[in-house]
Amino acid sequence: MDNIILGNRYQLQDLIGVGGMAKVYKATDRLLQRDVAIKILKDQYAEDDEFVKKFSNEALSAARLTHVNIVSVYDIGEDMIEGKKIHYIVMEYVDGETLKDLIDREKIISNHDIVDYSIQIAQALNQAHSSNIIHRDIKPQNILMDKYGLLKVTDFGIARVSTNATITYTSSILGTVHYISPEQAKGKFVDEKSDLYSLGVVMYEMATGKVPFDADNSVGIAVMHIQDEPESPIKLNENLSPRLNDIIMKLLEKDPQKRFKNANELIRALEDNSYDIGVIKKEDTAKIEKPKEITETTFIPVVENKKKKDEEKEKKKN
Repeated sequence: MDNIILGNRYQLQDLIGVGGMAKVYKATDRLLQRDVAIKILKDQYAEDDEFVKKFSNEALSAARLTHVNIVSVYDIGEDMIEGKKIHYIVMEYVDGETLKDLIDREKIISNHDIVDYSIQIAQALNQAHSSNIIHRDIKPQNILMDKYGLLKVTDFGIARVSTNATITYTSSILGTVHYISPEQAKGKFVDEKSDLYSLGVVMYEMATGKVPFDADNSVGIAVMHIQDEPESPIKLNENLSPRLNDIIMKLLEKDPQKRFKNANELIRALEDNSYDIGVIKKEDTAKIEKPKEITETTFIPVVENKKKKDEEKEKKKN
């Protein structure tokens, strides 16, 4: 791929990800001399003019989002490579790993980090929702983490275009269906509360190392989202804060009206209860011994102390 240059500007390097509808490459922006990530539509989508039009429109909407916890969209374009039309999106390159990679490695994330990561994701959602953009595909694979622990949510706006086509063309829905809301599973209207449900699933997975619902096929998992109650995560992780357990279960309510009203309300709940949740545990503070009370202390002035030493030296001479 080193020899392929898109738009006479972006030189492709390594393949760094493959999704249901696109491949993602690390590339070099030769004009600005910086690394970027380029999402290239797979052939079956690139040939669908209606899909490409929606894809471009949604990418333009996502490009308006500017937030530290959102992967920036820099450019969109098309090119001809070896007789094939290539449609692509140029995005911010994040040098790190996905949240899914972290969960797979660590299995269970600490209370403190669950709160930290959840607040960052919720801040990204809050920014998008305020611009009337619903993500529709919040999952650990779409959350990137740099080496400093900064999270960035990617693929805003793209999920709305890809949902139906992804189910039709690929089996990647099996990976996504673990995180969809009940209303998505029913094919009903979705709003910001649907993204909050998906974030609840992500938080559940961070807390337990597993998703709340699993089955042999996507239909079975979707039905479980609609009908089944998730096992309380604290039963799978006894070290999970009870308050954090309650927040996760509220996010996973079947009825959207019983969830948090919006991402900002979730952020406040996490921040207001950070003392209980894991930033500082009350039981930990009880273990810290208080310093002993200082009773009466006699201070000897430095000048007086020096005077006494000089007198002692004089006596020795005599």
